Amino acid sequence: MTLDGLEEVVSRAVPRRNRVNFIRYADDFIITGKSKRLLEERVKPAVEQFLAKRGLTLSEEKTVLTYIRVGFTFLGQTFRKHGRKLHITPSDEGIQSLIEKVGTLIRKYVSAPMVILIKKLNQVLHGWANYHRHVVASEAFNRIDTYVFEELWRMLRK
Repeated sequence: MTLDGLEEVVSRAVPRRNRVNFIRYADDFIITGKSKRLLEERVKPAVEQFLAKRGLTLSEEKTVLTYIRVGFTFLGQTFRKHGRKLHITPSDEGIQSLIEKVGTLIRKYVSAPMVILIKKLNQVLHGWANYHRHVVASEAFNRIDTYVFEELWRMLRK
């Protein structure tokens, strides 16, 4: 609700031909533009002014002006352009977070019946896999699969 109207402010800040796009999900948003200069000189000040009226500021550590070939992370996914194709993959931070969560679950339920452990793992893994199923995630899925297998194998050997 607080950010309603931000898209209009961004579109008014630049002429139509400058190809500025606005994407928002709840309180997170991305603004893409034709040039870095356009984003720095016109769009960013307009956004900062809009937020200041509402008592908000842009987060310095989250605000990034980057070239699409370098890539950026948004909502747990990394967006990067290779040639003419846009690749969307699960972010490294998201993968690491899932690995830590799975490791914690396995250690927590080490003495519980195996059925309970598998049920808890399936809930976490299915949720994560469903979120990332529409992106290029085979490497991430393989990494998680290998980690879960090795941790369960280590637990069973003990």
